[in-house]
Amino acid sequence: MPDLVQLIKKAAVEAVENAMPAGVYFGEVMSASPLKISLDQKMVLTDRDLILTTLVKDLHFSVTGYDVNVIANSGATGDYMLHLALAKGDKVILVRAQGGQKFVVLDKVR
Repeated sequence: MPDLVQLIKKAAVEAVENAMPAGVYFGEVMSASPLKISLDQKMVLTDRDLILTTLVKDLHFSVTGYDVNVIANSGATGDYMLHLALAKGDKVILVRAQGGQKFVVLDKVR
């Protein structure tokens, strides 16, 4: 007869695994449009599975006046874009949301 303590431990482990707690993953961008990220050979995430942070999206911004030292030296003002969007081959770090329904793409890694 199995030990009661072992049965309780096994039940607890299975409950945690079934709840799919948050976890950290590394992936690679297979394509940028439509966005596909491979976590391994068996799992490919698409747009509907992903939440992107501002660190992995292009950033549009405007500069007015000369408050920013780097831009003030050039005398530049206007609209700019910082190209941060994901591209094929980028390595990324992701966090799986509890329950496993969505993955947050945190940033690119090298």
